[in-house]
Amino acid sequence: MKKTAAVVTVVLLLLAAQAAFAVDLEAGWYVKLGGVALHGIVPGEGTWTTGWNFVDGLGDHGPFRVTGFDTRVPQRMVSVPEDAFNVAPGTSVYLWGEPDSPVVWPVSEVVVYWDSYYQASKMRLELLKYTGEGEFAVLWVQDESGASLHWDNVLTQGQEIEVESVPVFRVTVVPEPASAIVLAIGSVLQARRRRNTQ
Repeated sequence: MKKTAAVVTVVLLLLAAQAAFAVDLEAGWYVKLGGVALHGIVPGEGTWTTGWNFVDGLGDHGPFRVTGFDTRVPQRMVSVPEDAFNVAPGTSVYLWGEPDSPVVWPVSEVVVYWDSYYQASKMRLELLKYTGEGEFAVLWVQDESGASLHWDNVLTQGQEIEVESVPVFRVTVVPEPASAIVLAIGSVLQARRRRNTQ
């Protein structure tokens, strides 16, 4: 019984340590964003809309390179210019912007064009709201693997970005779940072999 408890403890520790696994990234583009618009409702008056444009973030950010891929409108492409090995999980690039006109009512829809091509076990595109003092809340995650092309509202019903909060996009490296699971299975099998030989 003690051996079983020890094996279970080791497996749980390995799974908990999943975030420590580094990720290898292949060269290529991962995310394209553009056409962002903010929408909301003015009580008793109807809806409002304003455009939202990327304002900075061009250049190299760790393994990422951020470029503007269309000169007609402010858009961003996040790519990896050359193969990057042992990238720490949580490595991110933030894509900030600003609205065309002041936002004086909460945002209830964020319509965005996104084109992504990645394995969701390694990379994630997210929409966050920056609430101030370094605090972010995740509102949406693009967790489809492979090619994904959409132009849609990414907020769900009931979600809002308050007037005092700021929308921001983030592309983040995440650990592959398979790494921890393979190690955990290997540990369990090894423990069973030891138990059977004793």
